[in-house]
Parts: sequence; structure tokens; C-alpha cells
Amino acid sequence: MTTQQTIITPDDVEASIACEIYFGGVNLADSMRFLWLTEDINDLCERVERGKLLDRLPTMSAAAVREDVDNIAEIGPALRSIGAAFSTATLCLMVMTNGTKIVGVNYGPVDPANFDQDEGRRYAREDAIRQIWPLLGFELRNKVMREAMQ
Repeated sequence: MTTQQTIITPDDVEASIACEIYFGGVNLADSMRFLWLTEDINDLCERVERGKLLDRLPTMSAAAVREDVDNIAEIGPALRSIGAAFSTATLCLMVMTNGTKIVGVNYGPVDPANFDQDEGRRYAREDAIRQIWPLLGFELRNKVMREAMQ
């Protein structure tokens, strides 16, 4: 985004995304990992470890994220307690180039038989993208105002 630019384009939105990771659908363990990454944690040591992981997230593969979360958090008991609650939900965690985290959600179909993982990912991504537009608009307005004041 240049300082002379006065509109945000879809290319600007895409360029602002450092990485995206999907959780949910048929992969309940990934859903639990996602919850651990985004929930409030009371344990200070666990909170510090999660912070370190989130800082590295843009450079990590999905497999590396899974492994690190499993090593830090106790996912197993939580998986047993929620059963199939996430069997049709899909979550998209996007990290923007400035480190801002965005969560897109697709709640899935009412009937689990109609679940389609690709559609869930597409709708979760669209939900995350919708949240980026106002953030980039705010950033652009600040740039335009700073230029006008000079």
C-alpha cells in the first residue's frame, strides 16, 4: 500500500497475510490446538510458551505448529470432553505481516452429513478476510491524515 493510494484493493488484503492455518472439520485435534492458541491461559509458564509459539507462527509449517502445541498443552483430556462439537466447524487463523492475528469461522452445516471440508475452509477464510478490510482502511486513513497534516 503506497502513501499516495486512497483505496484498499484485494491485492493489498492478500499482501497483508503472512500465513494462514486451518483447524476443524474432520480434524478435531486441530480444533483443540486452535482453541489452545486463542484461549486465555492462567498458567504463566504455559502463557509464555504460547507467546513464543505465536511469534514464530508465520514461519512455521502446520505440522510444526501441531507438534509444538502438543508438546506444550495437554490436548487429550479436552478432546474426550467435547466429543464431536467441532466435527463440522472450520476455523482459519491468519497472521498478518504486522503480527496481528485474525480468526475466521465457518460454523458448518446443520446436518453433519452435508459437511464439506473445502467449503468450510473457503467460508472460514472469507470470514477472516472480511475482518482485514477495516483494519487496512484504518491504517490507510491514518497515512492519508498524516500526509495532509504535513
